[in-house]
Amino acid sequence: MRDSLIDIAAATLGRSPSPGELAAWQSQLEAGFTYQDLAIELYTSEEAQERFPVFEDEDIDSFLLGAYQTLFGRLPDNEGMNYWRDRLENDDIDPETMVAVLLAGARAETGNVNDASLIDARADAAIQYLAQVEAGDIEYDATQAASVVQGVAREDVANPDREPDDLYDPEDPGDPGDPGDPGAPAQPTFEHAENSPRPSMPAAEPDEIDPEDISETQAVEGAAQYVATVNFGDLQDATDGSMLSVTIGGVTYIATHDGETWGDFAADGSDSGDFTFSLDEDNGETALAVVAEENFSVAAAEKTLGSTVEPDPVDIGEENIEQPSVIDGTYQGAVDFGDLSGAAEGNQLTVNIGGVAYTASYDGEAWGDWTDDGETVNEAIALENGVATITSDQDFEISGAARLIGESTSPEPQPIDAANISEAEEQAMAEGYAATVDFGGLDELETGNTVSVVIDGISFTASYEDGAWGDFIDDNAHVAPHSFDWQGNILHVQSDDDFTIEAAAKLVGDTSAQPWAATFELGGEIDEDYLYTLSIFAENGDTEDEAALATFTVEADADASIDDVMAAFAAQVAYEDNYTEEEVLFDFATDAEADAFTITAIQDAVDYQAVPLVGMPEVDTAQDLVA
Repeated sequence: MRDSLIDIAAATLGRSPSPGELAAWQSQLEAGFTYQDLAIELYTSEEAQERFPVFEDEDIDSFLLGAYQTLFGRLPDNEGMNYWRDRLENDDIDPETMVAVLLAGARAETGNVNDASLIDARADAAIQYLAQVEAGDIEYDATQAASVVQGVAREDVANPDREPDDLYDPEDPGDPGDPGDPGAPAQPTFEHAENSPRPSMPAAEPDEIDPEDISETQAVEGAAQYVATVNFGDLQDATDGSMLSVTIGGVTYIATHDGETWGDFAADGSDSGDFTFSLDEDNGETALAVVAEENFSVAAAEKTLGSTVEPDPVDIGEENIEQPSVIDGTYQGAVDFGDLSGAAEGNQLTVNIGGVAYTASYDGEAWGDWTDDGETVNEAIALENGVATITSDQDFEISGAARLIGESTSPEPQPIDAANISEAEEQAMAEGYAATVDFGGLDELETGNTVSVVIDGISFTASYEDGAWGDFIDDNAHVAPHSFDWQGNILHVQSDDDFTIEAAAKLVGDTSAQPWAATFELGGEIDEDYLYTLSIFAENGDTEDEAALATFTVEADADASIDDVMAAFAAQVAYEDNYTEEEVLFDFATDAEADAFTITAIQDAVDYQAVPLVGMPEVDTAQDLVA
């Protein structure tokens, strides 16, 4: 939601918001404000009214013309003009929400890709500027905040081959046309494209480089230059989308990994300033040398290993969406989300009804209410056996649905039993108070293992590095004010003031991510000839347009058994010709009691996605067997 707020502010006000404004808006949302309420509040502000024309019923065209030119830097196309004019004339849209509606429309499948690229680039510029302000690199300045946003022009990001044609002519508007054409853009949601109508998962978080690994700038002997170095450490886990950054003079320069090598360091995607950057690897450690003709200082540096791109959820195909029909006097529609037995805490389902995205989250035991942006509960949606049924007294349209299902691959910390945590007691022979935590079983420690304690409501964590435990720090990287001393598996905590250790946990041993795996059930009997097909794609791959990384096909006669089918799949999984790169990527295991089999990725750090396993008989029906 933070990025959505910056996005609507950049579009409506033409600038990045200040940290204070952003905090105030977030507080409003927490107090019951909706995203739509905030969009209206921003649009009706004096600042926004200077950017957009006043809406008048007798001159809707001028209103839309100004909105398109301000947001997208172009004239409207006739199709879009006709559609939005009709919606406004019929009071289907509140003019004060027009900015939010146009943003969502641009990012919808029916929107123009260049429009979406422009508003995304401006939002990204606002996000980056605000990040520098919050980091203390620069002070907020409204003029500069507007400059970084409005400085992004359409020609900077647009693909000339994807520009719209049949543009509206203000001098000759012509026939308004039929706004109900099938090609008219669908009513979008009031959400940022990153948040709607699809669920999302967090991307990799940056790791701040220790200031001790950033050298002071030194003059280069015999040359009119200055140099500083940053030790980024081990970067062997870098993947496509990983990032390195250094902040110099209030400007952050970023290099991104493309899956094979690191790109150039640059600010705003292209500007390397007056600096020369060079990366050098030696004995597994990667150092960055920064050179300039004038003296400078590297204020901070970060590395983000692992993809910085949020993984995409799986869209529900149109064949699994049943548009409403009249049943017993009411309209009923449905979305088949498939098998949800593998749902884990935090998983989400989303359905878009009439332009509003409703999301249900799994709490580890049951699916919660369907809500619009976490506020309004839609009681008309009922989920049972993977099928969401929508019932209404009025006709409606299901314009999309998505699911984000699967167990987290990262291990969770192991809580310490309360019996192993002592109460703080005043020391008899010294001033202050002391308590202990018996963590037990700390014999097989590995780099990156952690232990944590919650003291008086604040969590402090220590990491195991170079054969020893580091300092206990809180979420803001502040070192705990207590004294800590290890004696074997027992942690002794001391403080001048009384305190309480409320909880403790440890994450030790092999904490690497578990390999990707998917299980497929083959329930029921085979009573006719079947052709089973299973395809595996890259995690973020397009399952409709891109080639599968692996495809397994099994033919089963009517007299074949489930065991026969699983044996055939085992042979298919082990056969390298079934893989695009002719390299076996998966292991195979069966569960005879459950009539199921599991395929597991051989490479631990690689994730995939599997389309539903389909068995197709010779008749016009299909048996869907879903992971």
